[in-house]
Amino acid sequence: MESIILENVRSFRGSHEASLAPLTFLVGENSSGKSTLLALARVAWDVAFSHSIPEFNEDPFMLGSYNDIAHYHGGRGKRATSFSVGLTKRQRGRKISSADLVGSFESAAGQPALAKIKISGGGMSISASKDGSKMRFVICAPGKQQEISVERDPSFEFMNGRRLLFMFQDLLYAEVVEGRVPVLMGFTDNPIHLNLTREEAKNLGDLIAVLRRPSPMARPIATAPVRTRPRRTYDPLKEIRSAEGDHVPMLLARLSAAEPETWRNLAEELSSFGRYSGLFDLVQVKRWHKGDESSPFQIKVKMANQRREENLVDVGYGVSQVLPILVDSLVARPGTQFLMQQPEVHLHPRAQAQLGTFLARMATQKKRFLVETHSDYLIDRVRMLVRRGELRPARVKLLYFDNSEGQTSMYPIKLDGEGNLVKPPDGYRQFFLDEELAFLTE
Repeated sequence: MESIILENVRSFRGSHEASLAPLTFLVGENSSGKSTLLALARVAWDVAFSHSIPEFNEDPFMLGSYNDIAHYHGGRGKRATSFSVGLTKRQRGRKISSADLVGSFESAAGQPALAKIKISGGGMSISASKDGSKMRFVICAPGKQQEISVERDPSFEFMNGRRLLFMFQDLLYAEVVEGRVPVLMGFTDNPIHLNLTREEAKNLGDLIAVLRRPSPMARPIATAPVRTRPRRTYDPLKEIRSAEGDHVPMLLARLSAAEPETWRNLAEELSSFGRYSGLFDLVQVKRWHKGDESSPFQIKVKMANQRREENLVDVGYGVSQVLPILVDSLVARPGTQFLMQQPEVHLHPRAQAQLGTFLARMATQKKRFLVETHSDYLIDRVRMLVRRGELRPARVKLLYFDNSEGQTSMYPIKLDGEGNLVKPPDGYRQFFLDEELAFLTE
């Protein structure tokens, strides 16, 4: 996704759009909306591409009920009657190369329920909403609007972006017959005839294609602000991904036993980060019974200037906190989107800076990162890489969050070729300047 679209969510009053880069940092004071945006990135993907109902309460993001999510702007009846979440996706080589897909939610038994889906771009749009036992579709072209109402198929308990794209996929191949375009809409036996010109049908087809091709990226991977505590010994249980990183020891054990080449490459990458960060020299998997994949195992870490390995629980806590971030990022496929909360937690400044180098390198491998951080060391290292010419400034963006009287504003900050912040808002550095001034004048 190239941007996240939201309206009337929590402290975000009205419409907002967060434009993203491969490496986007979310900065600002606590309770300013950064974690909310991270959560909405995954919700936006669910709205567009998931086979299931969008999830607002899944670790590590627990947004609550409808009243916890919809914006409240004071007084009786001042809760927003609906809120919206969506995304922008782009694809080169088409007349309409950018498409927005947005879902609108209303309250149903106190929980957010998807009430409307809309795809738009280039002056064209298709929307779908429930209307009793029927589905209501509105197709718009410049100066033209057509409404269609059809019986809702029982298998379509809810509408989302994937199903809307499926229902109108005929537009990709439709032929105009006597000024009308026949569309089967996925589940109807008889085609619905749309009053579209050949050019309008092609444009709507382009709009659908932007969201369908290439295949939608994998669901974003979220990382909790505090990862799981290490254990002295692990049993080889099922490898189930979690935001806290519980799956990482199982993943390391599996790769070391079943995929030796992948394991060698991964171990070398981990060692490289460990040495440059000053955290460790080597990460190893030690089984109680060598060659027995069902045997309990331990994660061993060799520290700098030490001759023997130590158990993961016996070394600095920062090692266990950074391992899930490193491992997940290294094994992920290109195109994967990561949602990270304070990845620098429990890391000393040198390691925080090296994490900046690591994330920047991953971003050059077509992996995308949305990172909430309070670390100047991490951001300054990325700025230094831009200055050195090792990272293009267009691949980095900062979003500064400012919450004033319960309402959040987002300010995008770009970098120039020297790694300098381009026109940062006054509030971006004011907090740090005030703290430094207070220290100097005490």
